[in-house]
Amino acid sequence: SGATQVDFKKLNLSIYDIDILSQLDKAQEKIERGYTEYKFNDIAHALYEFFWSEYCDKYLEVIKKNLLAGADPEKKQTTLQVMDIIMELFFLLLLPYKPHNTEELWEKIGFKEKKKDSFIMQTNLPQNDPTEDINKNSVDEGRERAAQIYETAAKRRNLKAEYHLAANK
Repeated sequence: SGATQVDFKKLNLSIYDIDILSQLDKAQEKIERGYTEYKFNDIAHALYEFFWSEYCDKYLEVIKKNLLAGADPEKKQTTLQVMDIIMELFFLLLLPYKPHNTEELWEKIGFKEKKKDSFIMQTNLPQNDPTEDINKNSVDEGRERAAQIYETAAKRRNLKAEYHLAANK
């Protein structure tokens, strides 16, 4: 069986959704190149950078408000779908590098049941990139705007730290 295919044209994606999907596509290219060239350090670096720097530090930080009680149901549903596709593809990319851990996570998170009890090793990577169905100009604009916002937030955090201001100030 293959990875879940999502029609992103039907979703109302935010600039953050577009950016993270684009970042995932870039990471996938680096990881696949690493496997082809047997550069396992490059694979580990690309997996780590995507998951911690892009997904956790940036994306989860900005979308967490979409998951709160009382959030717009459409935004919440879109956010959950994007998170689901990201985690599914990330596990598929991680599989050759850490097969046992990935298989266990695949089952515990519920992908095995979702895929009708197929093991992750029986699931193929998608043949198209996550942003393929999104207008290229929208992808470029989304990535640029998200990068500007992330940069501004980082500068704000640094200033707060430099002047010893509380996080809630």
